[in-house]
Amino acid sequence: MKKTIYTLITCIVMIMASCSSDDDNNDNNDPVTGNSLSGTVWYGTDDDEGEVYTFTSATEFTFSGDGPTHSGTYTFNGSTGVLHHTDGDFDFEVSGDILSVDNGNSSIYVKQ
Repeated sequence: MKKTIYTLITCIVMIMASCSSDDDNNDNNDPVTGNSLSGTVWYGTDDDEGEVYTFTSATEFTFSGDGPTHSGTYTFNGSTGVLHHTDGDFDFEVSGDILSVDNGNSSIYVKQ
């Protein structure tokens, strides 16, 4: 009887452990969940025409405009994020094909 109870308890523990969700630690930049900007390119509009943000991976980007190309990292949760660059951190928001970057003024970029 003890062996049966021990086996039953072991099975219950194993089932509960296997049901533990790995999805609870959701990586906000995971391309599988759709929260990644990886591989997207965004072109500046109006005063920012000629500027380009390229998201080269789930955590890295490049920025080109007047002058040399700069690179940095970013975090993104599916709608908002932060660009981390040597010039500072800049908040941004994505709504459909529009990227708004708050870098002292609101800059608008369109996804290509």
